[in-house]
Amino acid sequence: MKERIMEEEKPPYKKPSLKSAPRIRQILACRFPNGAAAFPNGAILPEFYKMRPVLIISKKARLDGIVTILPLTTSPQNSNPAAYKIISGITPKQSWIICNYITSVSVARLSAERRIVPYLPEGEFAQVLALMHSFLPQA
Repeated sequence: MKERIMEEEKPPYKKPSLKSAPRIRQILACRFPNGAAAFPNGAILPEFYKMRPVLIISKKARLDGIVTILPLTTSPQNSNPAAYKIISGITPKQSWIICNYITSVSVARLSAERRIVPYLPEGEFAQVLALMHSFLPQA
C-alpha cells in the first residue's frame, strides 16, 4: 500500500536578530529545533537540538540567507574521532566542535551571546577544516 505524502505548511519568515552577516570563524549561538516539538518540525535524536554554540564555516554569508555551520558541545567527546577539542580558551567551558555535522541553517536562527563575538583562531580553524574534510568523500 502506498503511503500518502502529506503536504506541509511553509515555515514562517523570521527577521534575523544579528545586526550584520555572520563571518567565517565566528562562534555564535544557534537555535536548533526544539527536541520536545512534534516531528517533523522538531529534532529527532541523535540530531542536535536546543540553543547551542556553532562555528561559522561559510566563506560569505548574507544577513537574509543561510549559513553553513559546525555545532559545538560541552559534553566530553574524547572517544569521538570527528570532534575537535578547542584549545584557545575562547569558549567559557571546555568545548568540542563536531566536524562531521556540517549543517546549513537560516541566519535568523543565529544570535550573539556576547557583546564581542569570538573568532576561532586561524590555526585552529585550519585544523577544524582538515578534520571536517577527512569525513567527506574523497575524489
